[in-house]
Amino acid sequence: MDLFCGGGELERKKKGRSCRMKRIGIVAKRNKPEAIGVTKDLTEWLRQRKIDVYADEETGKAVAAQFPETRVKAIEPRVLAEHVEMVIVLGGDGTLL
Repeated sequence: MDLFCGGGELERKKKGRSCRMKRIGIVAKRNKPEAIGVTKDLTEWLRQRKIDVYADEETGKAVAAQFPETRVKAIEPRVLAEHVEMVIVLGGDGTLL
């Protein structure tokens, strides 16, 4: 599965451009261990697809503490959106953000 933005693939090929995402951010609810586990799995899945993964500092610290072998780029939450094309939020109360 590739992560592409909207619009038809044929139209993008005609114009010679691709909308493939290269940088994705993750923010997880840190007091939910299952959210940190999903963050680890998602990070590995994205990295296998040559996608850079960023996380807010607290999520990054939680992943590093539980899964030291999983590398995620941890950055300040206030600048996360400036570094990524999409943010995935895990472990909330089910509200769509």
